[in-house]
Amino acid sequence: MRILFLLITLFFFPVAAQSQFLWNTVHTDYDGRYYYCFDAISSSVNVCTAAGILVDNTAERIYMKLWRSTDCGLHWNIQDPGLPVDSNLRVTSYFTKIQQINAFNAIAVGLKEGIDTLHVYEDSALIVRTFDGGKSWQRQNLHIAGVSRDIHFFDSANGILHIQENLISHGSVFVGFGRERIFTTTNGGIHWDSVAIYIDPKGSNATFPVFCSGPGKFKIFYPPNGPVFSTTNNWVTIDTSSVLLDRANYPQKRYFFYGCNFTLGDTLVAYGSYLFDTTQLSQRRMRACIVRSVDGGRNWSKPQIFYDSIWQIHYMTSLDRDTVMANGEGLNEFLLSTDKGKTWSVESLIISDSTLSGYSSLGLTFSGSGPLTIYAPEYNPYRIPSLILKGEYKKNRVNFSGDLSYNQRIYPNPAKTTLNIVSVEASTPFKIIDVLGRTVMNGMVLDHNTLTLDISSLPRGIYYVLVERADIKGVYVIAGKFSTVGK
Repeated sequence: MRILFLLITLFFFPVAAQSQFLWNTVHTDYDGRYYYCFDAISSSVNVCTAAGILVDNTAERIYMKLWRSTDCGLHWNIQDPGLPVDSNLRVTSYFTKIQQINAFNAIAVGLKEGIDTLHVYEDSALIVRTFDGGKSWQRQNLHIAGVSRDIHFFDSANGILHIQENLISHGSVFVGFGRERIFTTTNGGIHWDSVAIYIDPKGSNATFPVFCSGPGKFKIFYPPNGPVFSTTNNWVTIDTSSVLLDRANYPQKRYFFYGCNFTLGDTLVAYGSYLFDTTQLSQRRMRACIVRSVDGGRNWSKPQIFYDSIWQIHYMTSLDRDTVMANGEGLNEFLLSTDKGKTWSVESLIISDSTLSGYSSLGLTFSGSGPLTIYAPEYNPYRIPSLILKGEYKKNRVNFSGDLSYNQRIYPNPAKTTLNIVSVEASTPFKIIDVLGRTVMNGMVLDHNTLTLDISSLPRGIYYVLVERADIKGVYVIAGKFSTVGK
């Protein structure tokens, strides 16, 4: 039996074409003996690759693995990049970024046996590459003690890499990080050239987003507020943009931009969070923030802050398509743009085939048939079980006056003590879930009847009505969401 979502908006609007993504689990986080911790995901049309670790609880071993899909993320096959395993469930290796360059070429970076309190590993900055669709993976060693943080290729040959070196003091690891190293390649990473550009170290595990737009054409974003360094002649000359937010125009403001979305043109979108309460550095004191430039970073728009949305943005899909998505940390929400990142709306993330809550995102990409994202059910994004979700894009005409498609109706909205569900169809099971995906009420709506529910005990907030229908193939969005004004 399929599930049909009936989601009622807070206010009334005229009939319009409503679009929304509905999410289904395409790779679970646990199957008994093993659990999976996905670190990164990328796609090129129908081919997708995810990177992460597989934990074998029985053997007490941790394996660095890659997963490949050739049908837009519906089915996955595991691949072994040939990296040694960690023992005794001690996680010191992980991926930070992967790029599916094309159907046969992919590259993943991260840290392999990198940092602990006793040792420094010379070649801990991890780079693994495939040229044959994942049949074989090759390790590309730069013999640097550090973390490979970001990678981007224009094509199978030309790319740029950011590595953050470890700080070493008296032969042991110092708590912190060292130089920011930039490398470029013209032969797919078989050989990497160090870039003679000095970037002040941040002293923290910051990622410097990098971008390659062609042979000798590169861009680097300097977090958390810029500038952007760019070149069109392989760093012979360097252009520097303005900072995103200067202290003169934004006094006492605390903006942290973790990432920057580049295009082949001059449009840039930086994303991160805004700390609206400086009394406590916690996730709940932050809100998602986006700032945009259309002239290569010389001028930036006023920051757009999403006070009622997710706390931080860590991932954003390409600006090359009209539909752009962004997510990070927050409860069952993501940001959606249908005009290449010019304007944004807050969308609810509902996992239709599970009651799990999507809390912390660890990756986001667009395949040929829709988005894929990695979500963990807890805040801590470091090596905890996670799952891959696939979004399906649907369009339906919706009458927001309350007379819904398929002869369904719920009212009032917002509701205080009672909620009415009307159906003139055959008997249909329903359930009401909160924003965490937890079922708070369920029952049966009989045909040609109005079911009146006592919701006085529900806390104030946003809720969703899910109505099962056996005669509908697929999952369809009928309308928005309803709220309560109770306790």
